[in-house]
Amino acid sequence: MSLLLLAIAPAMIIILYIYFKDKFEKEPIGFLFKNFLMGAIVSVIITFILSAVLNQFYPITDETSIFQQFINAFFIVGLVEEFSKYIIVKFYAQKNKEFNEP
Repeated sequence: MSLLLLAIAPAMIIILYIYFKDKFEKEPIGFLFKNFLMGAIVSVIITFILSAVLNQFYPITDETSIFQQFINAFFIVGLVEEFSKYIIVKFYAQKNKEFNEP
């Protein structure tokens, strides 16, 4: 349980920082927590699905190949994870009426 709290603590600090630094029109704290949960749960599901699909097209056949590890780390893992977070921001957070400041 303490490891889970340690894993969540940086995100909670960032959420509280954003909430208290917002001077004009604060987003509700529930909206910020919901965004956090969407990023933590839904993006994992999207990442899992996209990784499974991409691994079908480009499976790692040689674990010792530096080139295959490079492709896997930067294109399959990196792009898929960042794309899944982008989907949450683009289609959930930015569409919400509470998200009204730059």
